[in-house]
Amino acid sequence: MVYTKETSDRTFMCQARLVDRIWQTSEVEGAEDLWLYQTSKDPGDSRARVIYRQAQRPTRYGWRELDDPAAQQWIPRIHQVVFWIEGARAVAGITEDYQLFLYELDTGTFTTPHTPEVTRHFTPTGYRDASGTTTLIAILDDTRIGIYKGRGDTWSLVNTIRPESRYPYVFHPKLWFHNGKP
Repeated sequence: MVYTKETSDRTFMCQARLVDRIWQTSEVEGAEDLWLYQTSKDPGDSRARVIYRQAQRPTRYGWRELDDPAAQQWIPRIHQVVFWIEGARAVAGITEDYQLFLYELDTGTFTTPHTPEVTRHFTPTGYRDASGTTTLIAILDDTRIGIYKGRGDTWSLVNTIRPESRYPYVFHPKLWFHNGKP
């Protein structure tokens, strides 16, 4: 378990591990003045990762492997939000002008899929399948869910869903898997 601890004079990330049915807590090395934002959730990942932000800079996000402070890096540009892509060492996010992006951690590649210019994107999520194709899902203009598929610089909007509801707004789609399928 990873969490943020705030005291009267400092903020830092901590972790708790269950060892012989006893929770042992410790500070995450090199994580002072950092707020936990999200943890990676890939099963069996030997290099668990965290996304964090600085306490005084809510739109600047970074990432690191939890147990390796030397791996700490800032994700380029200013963002509204950043989330892990399941099955990949990558994040999806929304730029300051509400456009969707994909950032590959190991190569430092920052890709912005071509999207309709007037569309404002929110709360991205996604996954990478065994073939290497990435699917990104985001809210479009608060009212629809857009599904993008791509690889490298080639992306397309493959579906737009307008959920049936008496209210016009969509807030945060949750990606989940059942029997190995999204």
